[in-house]
Amino acid sequence: MIHVLDPVGYLSWKAPGIGRNLFFCFLVGVLCFAILFIIESKLIESILYRNEAKKYKGGNEERDPMALEDSDVVAETSRIRKTNLTQLYKTDNMVLR
Repeated sequence: MIHVLDPVGYLSWKAPGIGRNLFFCFLVGVLCFAILFIIESKLIESILYRNEAKKYKGGNEERDPMALEDSDVVAETSRIRKTNLTQLYKTDNMVLR
């Protein structure tokens, strides 16, 4: 006859049981899923982007593309927009509007 001193179930927290192992396995799974969700949804990148956008919210001249172009580029763009299309075909090799 087998005599058991401490009858403990298999799912108990104490030594012969696996309750502690199952709990920590579940906890690690939830933590890894949360980390993966944050990475895949690009949540951190969007938070950092919003913080950077708040820094530059006041400066419109930095976001204005015409402020970043040289004067010769602005003059050429103006010439292309003001010239008739048939005249552009005669004077320029490639015409993109």
